[in-house]
Amino acid sequence: MKTYFFSALILLLWNSGYCLPARTLFDFEENTNGWVVIEEFSKTTAIEHSKENATKGSGCMKISAQFPEQAGVSVRINENWTSYQSLSFDMVVVETPVAQVNFSVFLKDRDWLWYQTKEQPIKYGTTKIQINLSGSSLDLVPKGHKKPWNQYSGEEIKEIGIKLICKEKTSINVYIDNFRISPVLFSSLKVNKTEVPLYEKFEITFQTPIYFSNPFDPDCVAIDCHFTSPSGKQVIMPAFFYQDFYFEGPGINGRDNLKPQGYPEWKIRFSPTETGVYKYKIVASLNGGEETISTQTMSFKAIASSKKGFVRASQKDIRYFEFDDGSFFYPVGHNIRSLDDNRYSQLFGRPLAAQSGTINFETWLADMKENGENFFETWMAAWWIAIEWKKGYGSYQGIGRYNLENAWKLDWILERAEKNGIYIQLVIINHGSVSTYCDQEWQDNPYNVVNGGFLNSPEEFFVNQKAKELFKKRLRYIVARWSYSPFIFSWELVNEMNLIGSSNQFYKKDVLAKWYAEIGDYLAQIDPYNHMITGHYTILYDSDVFKLPQVDFVLTNAYYNVNSGNIVDYLKTIADFNARFKKPHFVSEYGGNWNAGPQPLIEADLHNGIWAGAHLEFAAVPLFWWHNFIEDKNLYFHYKALTNYLRDIDRLIDTFESKTVTITGENLENLKSLCLASKQKAIIWIYSRDRLKRPPSDADLPITKNNKCSIEGLNQGDYVIEFWDTYSGKIIQKIRESSYDGTLNFSLLEINKDFAIKIYKTQ
Repeated sequence: MKTYFFSALILLLWNSGYCLPARTLFDFEENTNGWVVIEEFSKTTAIEHSKENATKGSGCMKISAQFPEQAGVSVRINENWTSYQSLSFDMVVVETPVAQVNFSVFLKDRDWLWYQTKEQPIKYGTTKIQINLSGSSLDLVPKGHKKPWNQYSGEEIKEIGIKLICKEKTSINVYIDNFRISPVLFSSLKVNKTEVPLYEKFEITFQTPIYFSNPFDPDCVAIDCHFTSPSGKQVIMPAFFYQDFYFEGPGINGRDNLKPQGYPEWKIRFSPTETGVYKYKIVASLNGGEETISTQTMSFKAIASSKKGFVRASQKDIRYFEFDDGSFFYPVGHNIRSLDDNRYSQLFGRPLAAQSGTINFETWLADMKENGENFFETWMAAWWIAIEWKKGYGSYQGIGRYNLENAWKLDWILERAEKNGIYIQLVIINHGSVSTYCDQEWQDNPYNVVNGGFLNSPEEFFVNQKAKELFKKRLRYIVARWSYSPFIFSWELVNEMNLIGSSNQFYKKDVLAKWYAEIGDYLAQIDPYNHMITGHYTILYDSDVFKLPQVDFVLTNAYYNVNSGNIVDYLKTIADFNARFKKPHFVSEYGGNWNAGPQPLIEADLHNGIWAGAHLEFAAVPLFWWHNFIEDKNLYFHYKALTNYLRDIDRLIDTFESKTVTITGENLENLKSLCLASKQKAIIWIYSRDRLKRPPSDADLPITKNNKCSIEGLNQGDYVIEFWDTYSGKIIQKIRESSYDGTLNFSLLEINKDFAIKIYKTQ
């Protein structure tokens, strides 16, 4: 079906205290409902009731016209349309005329002043005609006078008519049905700014006085904003239903003191990626497309900014990430899956850290920024910030009706992350929600048949068509609300995929790869910014999911046997294994084993994990799991030391490769190193294997004594060698040496804990 959208407008204030329903004016079920041939066109026009080609019900109005003259029909009425936004009807043509025939619609107001639409071509098939009736409509232009259509013109409509026009000799039969008027849909519209810096938020807010039985369901109401960029690129961004909240004060026992404020409303969020004037209009599709209402075309100006854009898998080096402008991005951060981790409290005998609730993020994010972190992962889990779960569980409302409190909390967190320059990896499905054997939450999942759902097992979530369509609707809401932000790093669709289902064998089936491919293709259609997509396993697995083109990078855990292993050796194993996927990869959880370990080991793992990870071919620093431990013991300084050291390292420019260095001297059975090097730069981390299970002590003996280091493959020339304290993030000593025949030799300082070395060629 074709639809004509005449230029539309948004009413800034709705002029009625209640919302009128859409109303059928003429259904033509029994007769022509008072329509007659316009007298001056009586020789060229005939009208009759017809049972053929009705679009609604069984009857319609048939207009037969002969040309080369005008033809037309009209009806006298006495209607007040000031509370309505659009006039609509269906036009059907079953035989293509020999010549092009145009049509125009006219209205006459209480003073019999004539207003009409521009001529539009009549097309074969069924066409839905819509005319904007709002006060500043551009659809209706005066004829025979100079008074424009305005907010008072609809107070008393006296006549409606349809004219058919053709300058050539031909004839046509046109069937008209379902003549109706629809109330104001967009009211109280406002924008946050009219000049928007590149990659910053442009936000449109409006109300819809009409009641929708489910404003989250696009089959009930789908509102989209159609943007045209300065270069002509077309972008569609869905609108989303919104309720504002506020923190009335600190939370209690980790529960937020959150209260609603203001009316429910709709928002559209968009980030410009080109400088210049963007044009846009809002289009609403009601009841699966039965009714469509559009605004007029509006505009805003996008101006230059210092923002670098969205993060992508690098085109320059498949191991790393880059911004839209091609500059390097290296995530440094830790995992904040939720406010609190009950296991941490139980294992370490500590109170829950986030007693005040979500507002703790204010302090956490500021501390992260101060110490150089730029990244964290968080989960849309039912016990944190999911938007869909079983009705009766907290403020959830069941399948297809989203939790606006949690959505607002994610807004609040994202705004503060943006302010602090911190990127978020968003987990959309946590493993427990679709598992019956590990951290199982399937018993509370709304899709479970025992909760009124329609699935008998969690595996069915990934194959049942209805479940997939409902998940796509959830993704549409997520994209509408948060995809505007470059600080949404990625969509992690499912985490710990080897732990989902009803057994530990489900992940080996091809179901997940097929599901990821389908969902990835859907996101490619609806996410205008093409955010990266990923998944995650707790184990090393040669996964078909990670081989899909729809999946941009690879994630795994790095929990290990704390009795027989260590974090450094396992990170080396992971880096070697995941290189096979030829994509960026990193570790999103680590810190002892899944059940932690002794406190000294956990603190040592925090330090050793990020320093080892920074000297392996990971796309990001490994994400430490026990975030409450960092806050509880104020261990952010580990990140500050690392980011000070890495500040001038650009892996896209340096093109580092893993390299083995040769160390001679004492303590060789324990003294180890990790090295990344190019032809004229290297970074090296020196550590002792026997010191990996506890933090260092001032009383410790040196790990190096009478040791020399040799690195091959550097260009000949003079080099600066910096020795770095990995706990303070400061240079201990700086020396100069020269490389001969591609080999650089130098002596190691005598130091009683791990340390790092930065080597670079002098200018």
